[in-house]
Amino acid sequence: MENYLTSEKIPTINTKNVLNTLKTGYEVFRQHKVSNFVTAVEHRMDFMTENEIDIFLKSFDTTYGKNIISDFVNAIINSPSHTVTTALALLFVKDRDFSFSEEETERLVSCIVGLTEKKVNTFIAITKLKPINTKTIFNKYEINNSNFSKLNIDIDLDELHAYIAEFKNKGLLLSEPEGGKNLGIIEVGSIPNYQQWSLCFGISNMLLKLGRLLEKAQVLNSLTKTE
Repeated sequence: MENYLTSEKIPTINTKNVLNTLKTGYEVFRQHKVSNFVTAVEHRMDFMTENEIDIFLKSFDTTYGKNIISDFVNAIINSPSHTVTTALALLFVKDRDFSFSEEETERLVSCIVGLTEKKVNTFIAITKLKPINTKTIFNKYEINNSNFSKLNIDIDLDELHAYIAEFKNKGLLLSEPEGGKNLGIIEVGSIPNYQQWSLCFGISNMLLKLGRLLEKAQVLNSLTKTE
């Protein structure tokens, strides 16, 4: 019997060259992301008044301003979505269409780190749903077998479950306000009906506003065509 472990010599790989290639690729990627962010910031500053620019620049002389910069840098580098990069730029310059406190800005920057374009599209679509209950501490929303296709997003049910779980973990969605079952199969009698399912969660006004911020970022990207 042929010894497959010794029958063919494995080519020698220059590990150092491979690591250098990976390092170079990572540095190019980082520079590309930061460049996109700076371009987006400069573009938004063109629409700011002198007073708004003055307030914006002075904000970074504060302790909060110095600390939040590192959060922005981390989010920029670790987010593959161009929409997220532009949304971060809008947050950074305190875009006049949106009002977030320092604490909210810090939280939102953390929430959107690492989102892909597909996840951004899903989150935007979710924030456009109509609530099924507005009498809870946060409005309650539901995605089920009846309205899933109406979201008009290119994901399957498996991805939806995974995304909802990730969004809750990131703080982009909240636990179902009334408690109870928020993910799984709805049973009909004693026989489970695998065609019927629902996912329930809460969305605060701040998170709805984040959905609109991301949506504006997409519109701006479509207009500027920056890559």
